[in-house]
Amino acid sequence: MKLRRTFTLLLCTALLIAAVGLSGCFRSLPNEATGTAPAESQSYSMPTAPDMPTVSLPTAPAVTTEIPTVTLPPVSEIPTVPTTVPPVTVPPTLPPASEVPTTAAPQPMPETWTKAQIVQFVTNAVNLTKSYTGPLTVDQQQKFTFNIETISPNIPLVKNFAQSVIDGVLKGSQETLTFNGGYATTSEGETIPILLPKRQAFVLPEAGVASAAAHQSGSNVIVDLTLVPEYGTLSSFPPYNSGSIGYLNADSLDISLFTIEKFDVSYSGSTIRFVIGANGYVLSADYNTPVVIDASGKVALVSGGFKSSGASTESWVLHW
Repeated sequence: MKLRRTFTLLLCTALLIAAVGLSGCFRSLPNEATGTAPAESQSYSMPTAPDMPTVSLPTAPAVTTEIPTVTLPPVSEIPTVPTTVPPVTVPPTLPPASEVPTTAAPQPMPETWTKAQIVQFVTNAVNLTKSYTGPLTVDQQQKFTFNIETISPNIPLVKNFAQSVIDGVLKGSQETLTFNGGYATTSEGETIPILLPKRQAFVLPEAGVASAAAHQSGSNVIVDLTLVPEYGTLSSFPPYNSGSIGYLNADSLDISLFTIEKFDVSYSGSTIRFVIGANGYVLSADYNTPVVIDASGKVALVSGGFKSSGASTESWVLHW
């Protein structure tokens, strides 16, 4: 909001005095068996044995059947046999479960992560944080620095005046925001979500990252990302910056006095630092977007343009 108003003022002022300014704002994209019966038996007549002589056998002696009596001792005198088997003590071969160390494989340290792993880790953390709908207090700071390098027509007085407008307005801001339902309203009346970009989820392909590094800091993970250089115009936007931070645009101007003919923005390599807690939520975020702006416009028959370089920086500290 402040950045857009500043460039609008600069553009109006400069064009009206034969120079041109520009206006822009950072925004984000609406981006499984049978058997047989036995044969009938036959009867046979055994032949009669011839008469055999009679044989007399001696008489066997009588067998004594009397069994001697065996006297057993009384039952009370019979020793008893113990029926209780003493317990067998088996020495333990394993320590108690409480003393057995866990066998889970250790997680690789962030310092060993690939760029793809870092980008995925950040994407999950940022979108998890952006989806939080409970109460949340955030300290936010914004700073802008823009220096006019050239101006056309080349009138020193106009250049100095335009630069003074920028320096006077872009003083930055610092405020504490209270988020509920995932959104907060700034002191300028702008409704913003938790973290950038402002109008979409965090989307950053690996191809958009020039370098990525992560390291452990206590229970937190600190991630540093540098985006690849890219370019935006009046009719196009930088896909990687727009999906992760935001981008400058001039299509939201509501000024009928002049026409913007060119609005080229070079992004030389935006950087982001995230501090992510053990629970996966972002604890802080620092964004830095260096740009070079080349713009021109016209008021009636008066044309002009200028080129400027600078950067937009934002710092977020989330108090969970």
